[in-house]
Parts: sequence; C-alpha cells; structure tokens
Amino acid sequence: MNVDYNNINLSCGNVLTHPDKQHLEFIKSEGGFDIIVANPPYSQKWHLNNKEDKVAENDPRFKGYDGLTLKSRADLAFIQHMLYYLKKDGICVVALPHGVLFRDGIEKTIRQQIIKNNYIDTIINLPTNIFFNMDLDICIIVFKKQRTDQNILFIEASQECGSIIQSKKNKNILNENNINDILNWYFKRENVINKTYIASQEEIIKHDYDLMTFFKQYINSSEEEEVIDYSQLKKEEHFFNEKMNEYKKIIELMVEELE
Repeated sequence: MNVDYNNINLSCGNVLTHPDKQHLEFIKSEGGFDIIVANPPYSQKWHLNNKEDKVAENDPRFKGYDGLTLKSRADLAFIQHMLYYLKKDGICVVALPHGVLFRDGIEKTIRQQIIKNNYIDTIINLPTNIFFNMDLDICIIVFKKQRTDQNILFIEASQECGSIIQSKKNKNILNENNINDILNWYFKRENVINKTYIASQEEIIKHDYDLMTFFKQYINSSEEEEVIDYSQLKKEEHFFNEKMNEYKKIIELMVEELE
C-alpha cells in the first residue's frame, strides 16, 4: 500500500466533539487529506450537552447544513466531519447503515445539501452479515468534492448469492472475484441490468432525495417474482371450502351416532 508505518499518527477519542488538533493543523497546512477510509460506529449517540450544542452550531464542519444532525444518531455528523477534512480533489470512502440514504427530518435536510453540493459519487449496496455481530444493512458511499458530472452511480452487490458471495461461519464474504466485479462496475460507470444504475440529479429530486429508492425501483436485485394466478386461487379456495363443508357434515353425523 506504500504506507510509511514509521509516520503514523494515532488518536483516541470522540472526533465529533473533540477533533484532533494535529488534524486541524494538517488542514491548514496541506488543505486536507487525499484519501479518507472509514467505518464509523453506526447510529451512535454523540452525547452533546447544551453547551457543546452551541459550540457545534458554530463549528465549521457542521455549518451550511441548516442545523445539527440528531444527538441520537451520529451517522451524518461523521460524514460532515470527513467531508470537512477531505481535500478538494480527494476521495472519501465510508461504510454506513442504509438509514443515511432515506431517513427524514434533519438527516434528510443534511443529505439533501450534500447531494446539492454534488459530493456523492457512488453508493454500493453490500451483502447482509458482512461484518461480525452486525445485523444492519450496510452500504459503502464514495464521496468526491470535485466532480465533472452531476449523477450518482448505484451498485447492487447484495444479492449475488451462490456466485460472488461465499458463506463462512454465518458471515458473508466478498472474494477476489466479487471485489473485481464491483471495481469493474465502478470504473466503467454505466448502466448494467440488475447490477448498476446511474441516477441524474433530476431523478433524485423527483424521488425527494430518497436514495434507497434507486436500489428498490431501478435495480432489480431480487429473484424474479412468482406470477400469482388469482382466478386459480379462487377455484382452489372454492374447492377447499366445499371439502371443509363435507368434512363438517361427516363429523356432525359421527357426533350424533355417539350421542
């Protein structure tokens, strides 16, 4: 990975309420980070008190979004934090729960502003049970600040069971072929039936900034649904009702004989 392991800065703490001072200095001197990769705690409280609320409202990381995200869920706050630390030509890749794609209220307001800023490049829907002890549905979101187009690429990687996902110890894993497929879809950036969809800003606005819609409605990731013949069901229902009536009469006769 060409990482200089002798030049690593490790910090431990709450980055939302107490951002690292060295990171802040790095932004001033270098303009931010070229690459940010994160798997933050999902839907966790970030424990702001009234005093910290006032500080956070004026924090440059959270300004320009028409309010602070919920105290009970820090997902959007982590995104805002990372976008602030990202260079203009950098890339940020974050694993997050599906809720960030569709939740309403202030979270929708913040998501809407991020979309209007054209920061979301790609969203990858992951298989369930891909992390240990985690039953939430997870996606990967790729953020870029300097983008040449206004669309978002959606990649459906959650329903390839039996071909690209292997089951191991109650955990789904992405093997090398799976990862290569996802990277291929990512770099080609084109519509692939049942795999990818490129959504325009107009489509996103039409669906009221609900990004989960594009996995549900535009990418057919599920198996082909069974066609239900309702007329046949009616016939079967009539047949079973007749049979039930016959059995009831037989039971009644048997009871009478016993009496």
